[in-house]
Amino acid sequence: MNKTLEKIVDQKTKELSEQREELAAQNEELNNLNAEKNNLIGIVAHDLKSPLNQIKGLINVIRTSAYLNEETKGYLQLVENSTNRLTEMVSKILDVEAIDSKQLNISLTNVNLSELLHSVVERFQPEVQKKHLRIYSSIAEGIVVSADPAYTEQILENLLSNAVKFSPANKNIYVSIV
Repeated sequence: MNKTLEKIVDQKTKELSEQREELAAQNEELNNLNAEKNNLIGIVAHDLKSPLNQIKGLINVIRTSAYLNEETKGYLQLVENSTNRLTEMVSKILDVEAIDSKQLNISLTNVNLSELLHSVVERFQPEVQKKHLRIYSSIAEGIVVSADPAYTEQILENLLSNAVKFSPANKNIYVSIV
């Protein structure tokens, strides 16, 4: 009976040892994959930031070398604002320490949600008009929240972008905060 029990214990010990080795190998593989991911993120960061910086430079060249009417200046300002927001988003997304620590890289400040939402709605007007939609907004003035301005703007833009994208032509979109 003791020999049978010893064989069982030896077998289970061997199985546990094999499982431990297998887990160690899987852990090493995951660590290698994580390092590859971080390397890829670094490459993507470089590849994304370079064209964004070129766009910013071209905006400045256009402003200084061409006569622009007010409508064109407005569109150029929208392009510049979008480029700046995209640059901020790329920087936050590519913060490898934030990804590795599984924490968002946020900076809470007082954000005037009313002004921010007005601005987002205004930026979407060209797309709204192109799709023959109408935005009706009821935005109370002076609503201030504690939030990360860039993430808050990104959320509002995503919501409005989805509303525009998924609304059939000649429909209404309602935006409201009270």
